[in-house]
Amino acid sequence: MSSKQTLLMPLLLVSLISPVRAQVMRSIAVTNAVNDRIAIVPIDEAHMPYATALFSHASTQAPGAFILKNLTDVQITAVVAQWAYSLSNGEVVKRGFNCDGYFASPTWAAVKAHDFSLITPEEGCTGSDRLLQTGNLRSNKLQSVPNKEEIAQVTLTLDSIIFENGDILGPDTLYYYREIWERYYGAKSILDECQSVKAGGGEIRAHLAKVLTDSPVARDRRTAWKKHYALLLERSPNLEGTLEQLRSLSTPPDFHHVGDQK
Repeated sequence: MSSKQTLLMPLLLVSLISPVRAQVMRSIAVTNAVNDRIAIVPIDEAHMPYATALFSHASTQAPGAFILKNLTDVQITAVVAQWAYSLSNGEVVKRGFNCDGYFASPTWAAVKAHDFSLITPEEGCTGSDRLLQTGNLRSNKLQSVPNKEEIAQVTLTLDSIIFENGDILGPDTLYYYREIWERYYGAKSILDECQSVKAGGGEIRAHLAKVLTDSPVARDRRTAWKKHYALLLERSPNLEGTLEQLRSLSTPPDFHHVGDQK
């Protein structure tokens, strides 16, 4: 073998090995207790064979990604996920994402009954049907995470997993179910006002402008959501269509905590 060929061999080996190393996923520590209603499958080196069996593109996901399996007959309508990335320099970077089906009308499933969804801090929540059809997620990142090379450990907590019947699993330190109700009441409040103005022969857009002007600073979450929907309506090119969307919002269920985590 020539000296030139000898020099090329290590370079060739490096080029072959490097991509493999890039795919090594840092371990993910899940803080949630084991529960017979759900299964959390971290997409890390230890769980990669199982994750790949569910979703062939599992190894390409961002650090911290996981698969949430719904083992019940009731769809999961909201998931509040929190990540803590412990870096090799001692820094801890925190990220969070809410898969919230109550934004939509009708309420959509974050995870369908007896099904699974992929949840990542960068891309949000993607159901199994879309994963199996395309293998792709949305192209725009919702938020960035540290590079794999910087991460020593990832800690994952599902703060709350909310089911369509109102059951809540998880520690629920953020009381996210309250946010769902406050948002609903905010939407219903501005909707009722608009319908009253219309019934009285008034101009809805003028009322919306007054709502936004009279209370420029929201003092509570319900008022903040009312202003949010007032601005949405004011800017809508199809006011009646947007009002109809608000009319069709589903009333949230009576939420209650289950299990031994709350």
